Amino acid sequence: DFYKGLKQRDKEGMLLAMVLQIKPKPIINDYYYTTTAFYFAKMYDSSRKYAVEMADKFPADHYGHEWKFNNSVVIDTVKKDSIAVPDAIALYDFAQKDTTKFKAQYLKAVKFLGGYYFNAKDKDKAVEFLQKWKEADPADTNIEKYIEQAKKFTAYNPQSGSGLVRSGRPAPPPSKTSKPEAAPPATVKK
Repeated sequence: DFYKGLKQRDKEGMLLAMVLQIKPKPIINDYYYTTTAFYFAKMYDSSRKYAVEMADKFPADHYGHEWKFNNSVVIDTVKKDSIAVPDAIALYDFAQKDTTKFKAQYLKAVKFLGGYYFNAKDKDKAVEFLQKWKEADPADTNIEKYIEQAKKFTAYNPQSGSGLVRSGRPAPPPSKTSKPEAAPPATVKK
């Protein structure tokens, strides 16, 4: 708490990591405090490392799964080979054990996955996870328009993919005024 009070979360994380190395039987709180200290110090790789260890050593608790995902989203924004997608799926799988008790974690995972598959134009997966989001959060009336939009997807065109805002909601489609890039000139053999 000393470094936390001084807002030196990086030093707090390093000190807690050293304690973890020498403590004979660390408990989940040791991993949690180390993970969050590094996270709030914006040392996401270190934070994720301890979150992964926490999830491995305490698989019945949600903290490791959730913090692993939180770090993955910050480290690797939605890319083709994203580390956030497998971590979101792991959080989703964990939260399915009890969607009432772990509703926040379930929603976090289905919102991310719905947005990810929406942006990837994966019609079936987008609709699946957007529907789960709607079922878990019926008060959110905006989801239905995204479900309807996802149902209209055809083949994926990487040049017309839409973006994802940080809230997890899909962004509107790109404007129709943008021109496609010109193809390179063909090479003529003489």
